[in-house]
Amino acid sequence: MALRALAGGRVFGETHGDGPPAVVALHGWQRTAADLAGVLAGFDALAIDLPGFGSSPPPPEPWGASDYAAALAPVFATLDRPPVVLAHSFGGRVAVHLAGRVPIASLALVGVPLIRPPGGGRSPIGYRVIRRLHERNLISDARMEAARQKYGSADYRSAQGVMRGVLVRVV
Repeated sequence: MALRALAGGRVFGETHGDGPPAVVALHGWQRTAADLAGVLAGFDALAIDLPGFGSSPPPPEPWGASDYAAALAPVFATLDRPPVVLAHSFGGRVAVHLAGRVPIASLALVGVPLIRPPGGGRSPIGYRVIRRLHERNLISDARMEAARQKYGSADYRSAQGVMRGVLVRVV
């Protein structure tokens, strides 16, 4: 297993095996390519650190899944053949967009939230009120951040900088 710079150094990945990658693996939110090492043992594969995770630098602005796919497309252009794409969670959202951009042999998606359940995803009323007051400069940034910490998911609370914006866009 070796770390490789991809797409002009904008993305990094770990190679597995001795041959050209037959499998490309994309990890979930707050995870890294290293999480997939056990699954990829025995395969010629490439596990990518998505931008903002592991060795890959964060995107310059909050990206959605289609932006991630666009950033990864140059990596796929260098492959000898269309790979099987193995993706977990957030990586699966990116993989679905990749499938519309680059040739792939097949998709294997695990734990990928592609469809929002009816009525799901709406912020609590208390948070929505605080957010509106903050938009009108009626409460401080510190109070707004306290509300984010109170109402946000564990992923949201731990995300910092541009990655918090990425999480908001992809969820």
